[in-house]
Amino acid sequence: MRTIVAKAGLVAALVLTSFTTGAAVFLMGGSYSESFDGIGDGLPDGWSVRTGATADSLGTPANLVTEATSWGDSGGAFKNVASADELTSGASTASQAASTDRALGLRQGGSFGDPGAAFVFEIPNTTGLSDFTLSFNLQMLSVQTRSTTWTFDYRIGDTGDFVVLGSYDDPGVFGSTPITFTGDQLGAWNDQSSTIWFRIVALTDSVGTGSRDTIGIDDFALTFTAVPEPSGAGLALISGALFLLHTARRKS
Repeated sequence: MRTIVAKAGLVAALVLTSFTTGAAVFLMGGSYSESFDGIGDGLPDGWSVRTGATADSLGTPANLVTEATSWGDSGGAFKNVASADELTSGASTASQAASTDRALGLRQGGSFGDPGAAFVFEIPNTTGLSDFTLSFNLQMLSVQTRSTTWTFDYRIGDTGDFVVLGSYDDPGVFGSTPITFTGDQLGAWNDQSSTIWFRIVALTDSVGTGSRDTIGIDDFALTFTAVPEPSGAGLALISGALFLLHTARRKS
């Protein structure tokens, strides 16, 4: 199920490609999740795909092929692909196209995203929020002879270097790898008034010879704690205390 807490803006769609136009997702309610099952209509709000990313640059927004594309398609691009969750490595092209469980995919190319490809999620702010947990599945969908190391990092604000959370080395086998970050790893995200940018990014060249892998991300989720708003009784106590303080100051 695709869950979007709040939306703004517009996703532009072409016949086969789309790109994000700055739509924002404002976190509330304790959780956010994105299954990517709707990417046939374009990128979800809050997400962009990019090339030319570096340790201190988000890179340039790239297009997404919104038409269902097979894992074995060798064209360098970000793609709408079937998730590995319900299929095996030998799934036919027809089975992949028919699957409703989708993933946000990528095939790097000699002149596309190697290095510099990035999946990017933007959080406008986390004011009043804390105790973040982040999880997603990184999927190896087409195992090839070249290998790419993927870095997970974030930046608070629009300038400066990114902070590395971890990395993923090519496992060389089809399937899904769960990735989770919790607690102190995301402590800097608490109660931030600035934008937080989270990335899955190829910062270094792939190694080896021959073709490059197809990878995908799926089942992205955030949980967090919101500072509770004062109840009616709490507001009454606060108002009473302020009144007594004001009265005491007047008498003095």
